[in-house]
Amino acid sequence: MTPNSAMTSEEMLYVDQDHPLADFTFDSALGWYQSPAPYRVLIVLERSIRPTDLRKDMRLAARLSWEVVQGKRWRHVRVLRAMASALLGTDIATSNPMTEVEPTSFSTFLARAPRTDRPGGARGAVGRKALMEGEATEAHSITLPAPTWRVLERIGDGNRSEGVRRLVEERRAVVKEPN
Repeated sequence: MTPNSAMTSEEMLYVDQDHPLADFTFDSALGWYQSPAPYRVLIVLERSIRPTDLRKDMRLAARLSWEVVQGKRWRHVRVLRAMASALLGTDIATSNPMTEVEPTSFSTFLARAPRTDRPGGARGAVGRKALMEGEATEAHSITLPAPTWRVLERIGDGNRSEGVRRLVEERRAVVKEPN
């Protein structure tokens, strides 16, 4: 499988540990390194970069995107350049000064990556419960004077929406609704 998503951003990664690919598995047919469980990270190195070039205190210019593999989202990293601390002020390819961007450490990047041991998506019966079972609700934006909002907050015990609901229920008891 080849990367199928558009590159989304370029970022600097700081290698804060020796050989960040040491635990990754390389797939020569696909040309990428796959992170060990539980992380879901794929790393592709440009042809001029070898895994042994990625040593502690190196900075990596990388393009970050997302990849879908077997129905799961993976973080996709294309390493464009690896720069030693001595060359931080210039771009190796063009020898032009680079704008200094605070790099993200490689271990922090991994900590933020998707994981196989933390399922995502819908979580069943979590979230706000319905106000009344079987009755749909609608959200509306209304503009009222500030003193009116304070009155609604008092009526609803700090909740403006509850204040409006209580006033409507009181009004329903007084006025019969037309059928």
